[in-house]
Parts: sequence; structure tokens; C-alpha cells
Amino acid sequence: MRQESFLYAPRSQGSLIAEIKRALEGVVNRIDLYQHLFPSFPPTFNKDDIVILLLGETGSGRTTFIRNFTGQPLPAGSSLECDTQRIEFVPCVCPEFSDRRIVFIDTPGFNHKNRKELGDARILQLILTWFMAVYRNPPSAILYFYDMNAARIHCRLEEIARRLPPSTIILTTTMWDDLPEDALDGAVARENYLMETLSKYCVGAQTKEHPVIAKRLWSIKTHDALSILFDLVQKGNDEKRRHVEADLGDLRDSEGVKVLRETIQKQFQTLDDIRAKIRAGEEGYMSLDALKSHYIMLKSGAKAQVTALQRSKVAIPASITDLVQRDPHFGAWSKKLSQVD
Repeated sequence: MRQESFLYAPRSQGSLIAEIKRALEGVVNRIDLYQHLFPSFPPTFNKDDIVILLLGETGSGRTTFIRNFTGQPLPAGSSLECDTQRIEFVPCVCPEFSDRRIVFIDTPGFNHKNRKELGDARILQLILTWFMAVYRNPPSAILYFYDMNAARIHCRLEEIARRLPPSTIILTTTMWDDLPEDALDGAVARENYLMETLSKYCVGAQTKEHPVIAKRLWSIKTHDALSILFDLVQKGNDEKRRHVEADLGDLRDSEGVKVLRETIQKQFQTLDDIRAKIRAGEEGYMSLDALKSHYIMLKSGAKAQVTALQRSKVAIPASITDLVQRDPHFGAWSKKLSQVD
């Protein structure tokens, strides 16, 4: 039976900060000049998190994307003065979409007038050095944002692409609905150039494991992020369920274990029904609310069953305890998923 921890081995804040500082000092001589780019306290990751790193030029819509997805009131702007000023760690638990926690890493934008002296490639190097020090793995995906209203590509994309770690790269082009008709051909040409450059220079690009994918957000203010992240999250959902089902199968058969298996299978099926209903945009949210209530009831039952088994000295794998203990709260934003094209 696998006894796998779902949390990284704890490191003290002091030792982690010292480790990050040593790594960053290998990139720039005076790290104290750039401390403002990093969070005051390093974040904590779970081992099965879906970690998404957002990059792009200033004003391309990274923070607005996160805010619309999570419903969290993050500051966002459309000008150089209002761009993200430091790396932001934004976790999101949304069972109507993902069986795993989604963690967004928002970053300072490229081509910012107040960071010209550092350069986009050096900013990216600082971001990636910090990220690898706190997470120690490549991200699940990198979303590279580009505003199609921009007349040209300002940053040195080839240099940036060469520095990106092996990962699924999702070129996320935004603001298409703001383009005048006579600007569409130029926008498509820029999109093709971005795809060609990322595909040519990113490590492991155009492989089955680390593809480069193009996605369009026609209106970042109204279009739901599900259309961008669905395939990535669904892959995580499938992996999570296989892990849970394998661990359930490893438990020694008993009446209590049999009931727990049945309850968790019903829980998964109910989640599938909820997601299918939301994505299809079906009418009648009373039915959706009833499914959510049924899911919460099943989750509560599974939690009680796990507690009873543990009292009987049955060792329950971490994958199962994590599943039944996670907050079953459904976000109000889930109704917006029906807006996906």
C-alpha cells in the first residue's frame, strides 16, 4: 500500500528564504534592489497541486484572468502603471471544476517602463529561479499571455522561450473582440509568429509530453477560463482518480471499506454530472443545486466512514483522506462556466 505524503517536506521560513536569496544572488549582484518583485513569505504547495505559471507583457490580462477564474479581488490594470508589481501566489479550490487544488502564479509583466534597466530576460530568470527554489519542479503549465491589440511584440520572445522550463506552454492571446476588422490579418500574423517562435525555441516543444498550444480569449472580461484550462485540469482529474481508486483497491476488504468505495465512486459520478451540466449550460439550476447538495452529503458520509475505519485501526492512504477532508464549498462563479463556447 502506498503511504505517500501529499505535502512537501517542511522547510523553515528562514532556511527557505536563505535558499531563495542564494539562488537569486546567482542571477543579480544586488538582490536587495529587486526584493520588491517577490512575495514576503514563500508559499506552501501540495504535492498534487496543478501549478500554473502566468507570463506575458504588461497589460496582457494575466491578473484579470486569475481574478475572473477565482473570484478573488486581485488588483488588475490595463496600463503600465497598474501592472502586477510582484509575484503573487493564488490558490483555488473549486470542486465543480477540478479534483485538485489549482495554484496560479501571477508575475510582473515584461516590457514595463519601470523595469527597463533589468531587462525582460533577466526578469524571467529571476522569476524562474524563485519558482524553482520554492516548488522544485517545472510548473504543470505555463500560460504566456499576449494582448492582440498591441501593435507589435515588444519583448525578445526568442530569448524568453529559450529560458522556459519543460512544460505545457499555452499561448493565451487576449482582447480579440476589441480589434477593428482591418487589424485582424495583422493580429493573426502576430499570433502565428508567437506560435512559431515558442514551438521552435521552447525546451521539449511540440512533444506529446510538453506541447505548445494556442488558445484565444475573445473577451477576457466575460469569457470563462474553463475553455483554456479544461484539458489540463481534466488530465489532473483523471490522474487523481486513478490514484484514489488504486489506493481504495489496496485496502483490505471489509464491510466498512466496501461502503467507502461505493460512496467515493458515487461522489466522483456526482462531480462528473455537475461538470457536464455546467459545461453544457443546461437550464434549470435547481437541478444543479440538488446535485451539489447530494455531493456534499456524499462527501460528509465518506468523511465519517474514513473516521470510523481509522478508529478501527485501518490505515487510510493520504490520497483518500485528502479527498474526503477537502472543503466541499462550491464557488458562486461556477454558474459562469455555462458561458464557455
